[in-house]
Amino acid sequence: MIGKHIEAIRQALNLQSSEEKPAKKKSEELDFLPAYLEIMERPPSNVARLFVFSIMLLCVIALTWSILGKVDIIASSPGQLVIGGGSKTIQAPENGEITAILVRDGQIVKKGDALIRLNPIQAQAEILRLRQQIGHSGLEVARLTALVSDDPENSFNPPQGADPERVKLAYAYMMGEYREAQAKLLTFKAQLSENEAKRETTERVIANTASLLSNVQERFERFSKLAEKGNYPKLQLLELEKEMLEQKRELEEQQSSLKQLEGEARTLKAQMGQSHAEWRRSLLTRLDEERRSLIDYEQELVKAMEIGRLQIILAPTDGRVQELSVHTIGGVVTPGQELMKVVPEEADLEAEIKVLNKDAGHVIAGQSVEVKVDSFPYTKYGTIKGEVLHKSNDATKDEDLGDVFFSRVKMSQLFINVEGKQVPLTAGMRVTAEIKTGERRVIDFLLDPLKEYASEALSPR
Repeated sequence: MIGKHIEAIRQALNLQSSEEKPAKKKSEELDFLPAYLEIMERPPSNVARLFVFSIMLLCVIALTWSILGKVDIIASSPGQLVIGGGSKTIQAPENGEITAILVRDGQIVKKGDALIRLNPIQAQAEILRLRQQIGHSGLEVARLTALVSDDPENSFNPPQGADPERVKLAYAYMMGEYREAQAKLLTFKAQLSENEAKRETTERVIANTASLLSNVQERFERFSKLAEKGNYPKLQLLELEKEMLEQKRELEEQQSSLKQLEGEARTLKAQMGQSHAEWRRSLLTRLDEERRSLIDYEQELVKAMEIGRLQIILAPTDGRVQELSVHTIGGVVTPGQELMKVVPEEADLEAEIKVLNKDAGHVIAGQSVEVKVDSFPYTKYGTIKGEVLHKSNDATKDEDLGDVFFSRVKMSQLFINVEGKQVPLTAGMRVTAEIKTGERRVIDFLLDPLKEYASEALSPR
């Protein structure tokens, strides 16, 4: 059954192919046909068909390239050429006046050679002042130490090398202060002696008064018994009683005076001890202060002598003088001011660049770099290949670029070919480093704005 159907289809196709096709009309005949028939009968232009196919092919090629093709991701970082490792920066140690500049830019120096001489007068005056202060403090320490001892006159031991006139003055001052303290003690002792004499007198008066009172009391008791029997006059008995009462009052007054004198003696002893203790405490306090001052002066003298030594600035290593920044005799330098650099002969130039904050996370050591020197347009003189050596971990604030990370780039050559000549590069030239941080598909550049827009559109307000 199925075979019959297949045979019928084959015969129909053979019949159709054997029929005579209508003859194609000429272009002139088509021009006289109505518009809709002309469109149906006229074949499409080969040029238009080729143009459309070309456009479609180009779109397919562009889409394929955007998907498969990749381009480099470049981080552009400005910077300048600097001396590489091994260079020594020469700085001014203190404020000073330049009296001699002993080198010139580009001069070769040896380690220990004098570079710049500063005016030493200020440093010498400071050393002299500190030595005088040390001598004065040393004498004060010796004087106060002797005063604290039990025998100041024989305990005074001035420092070696002290000025004899100052020693005599310090000794006289010490003895004067010691005698003044002893005079105060003698005043208290004199008052105590006077008090003791008064107490002894009072004690004798008390003893005599007590003896008289005992005698009067004994007579009063005897005569009272006689008076009771009428054998003694009443009036004389009353006189005797009066005498007895007066003796008692006298005894009580003397005893009160004795207690007062004893209290005064205790007070005088306490005042004498307190005065002596305060004097010793004052001596110990001053002695401690002078010792501290002496230590401070000695430390300052060491510093001043070091500054005096640095008034002649010496080369720290062998090398060539570069970036000499002072040229005026009599000019003033400030502490930490950079005066020059001494660069070893084998030291190379490096590019110190500022990596922007947005690129810092992608820049690592070992990445390839294209260095463009601003003094030589790269479109004419080309670029210099390099490699990232390292990147700092801490950001630095830049007025124009914001937060930046300093990095160093090692360059493959230190010259630029200009008309067949090699022009050497020098420190300070401005450069732009283009760091290859990775690769990216071309289509990502087109899709990223759409992704960003979609992400923001889907985020809740």
